[in-house]
Amino acid sequence: MNTSANSNEMLKGFIEEKTNLSNQLLIALEQEREALQTSDRIQVQAITKHKSELLKSLSALTDQLTTFANENLGLENPQLELKSWIKRQSSVELQQEWDTLAKTLEKNKSLNEMNGVLIKRASFKNEFLKKLLLMDEPTNSYDPKGKQSATRASHTLGKA
Repeated sequence: MNTSANSNEMLKGFIEEKTNLSNQLLIALEQEREALQTSDRIQVQAITKHKSELLKSLSALTDQLTTFANENLGLENPQLELKSWIKRQSSVELQQEWDTLAKTLEKNKSLNEMNGVLIKRASFKNEFLKKLLLMDEPTNSYDPKGKQSATRASHTLGKA
């Protein structure tokens, strides 16, 4: 096998592995969305830990791919140059693998943004409920003689 074909095969292996991890991340993001929609905090925490592990693996693989592309393909800035380098190759299979990875990463980005909206909504809802529970505002009431007076209303749980 010549060096170019060998480099293409090695690069294809990196891309396939990155696609596999990206697909796992996509599944985790879908699970996270479901857990967020049902307000399952325990599940969200477990998924967050799993996502973190996947992201560490993706980051390490990206570093390996960057080093490989720099040392074996002669790319000075692989993150910017790799896509165009792959398009110049005659390997249709390599180009298809790259396109599949790009589509998977785009799905991850979109789903992560949707989950971010759900997290933001939950945060606003929690903050609103917290303020309601801790609210201490003046209300109008009447004293024993029937005169209107301002008193402080306490809306905390557990008070009788």
